[in-house]
Amino acid sequence: MMKNLIYGMILLMAMVGCRHQTMLQERPVGQAVASSGNASGNTSILRSLQQGDLLFVVNPQGNAITEVTEGYDGMQIDHVGVLLNDSNGEAYVVEAVPQKGVVKTHISDFLSQNAPMQGDCHILVGRLSVDWDIPATKKNLLCCIGVPYDSLYLPDNQAVYCSELVQQSFVDRHGQRLFETIPMQFRNKEGDIPQTFVRRYQSLNIAVPEGQPGTNPGQLSRSRLLKMIGMIKNVNKKNLSQDSCYSMK
Repeated sequence: MMKNLIYGMILLMAMVGCRHQTMLQERPVGQAVASSGNASGNTSILRSLQQGDLLFVVNPQGNAITEVTEGYDGMQIDHVGVLLNDSNGEAYVVEAVPQKGVVKTHISDFLSQNAPMQGDCHILVGRLSVDWDIPATKKNLLCCIGVPYDSLYLPDNQAVYCSELVQQSFVDRHGQRLFETIPMQFRNKEGDIPQTFVRRYQSLNIAVPEGQPGTNPGQLSRSRLLKMIGMIKNVNKKNLSQDSCYSMK
């Protein structure tokens, strides 16, 4: 009788996406990150990372994406991935990237691949501040592995881009998506569409999807559903090799 009662309580906790459940399931991710990235001197901070944390790539150089979007606190954010852990406790990032589509990337590889040859790249860490369904969201993310990358940022075209993957995957315990879409914006502050986008769509003889429903990593970083918990700072090719890239502020 007691065994059945305990089993029932455990099953109920697994089904409800509450914050208490989040803390129970997430702790191993921080431990895995701290042990996977040579995080000398920053282990205690990295252990606070949780499953489902959003890793926003802040690009100091800027590009066509940051030219037409706005990130948290004015940051130039051009990519986002989701931190998860596998059955062995290894931390990895689910992300949608050009040429590869949706992939699982080890956390150390994620940092290395987003580190520029010149200057520094920062990783802003965002966390859901509302209840969400961990098992369902994780299933949604993993079911997308292998889906092609959507370089055209079109809705409902059997391909996804980085922030679209996040927007379509995170759900509450009722199965409802947490992040809303917004009208897509391809114009910079001067009202012009960058030539990168002009040439891309002209080459395919299709219109720039201005105003179509979509999302972008900068917009996600400004969501009222997130709280920012820190920044992995000074990530670059040089200090990655020196094991000093994991500092949080």
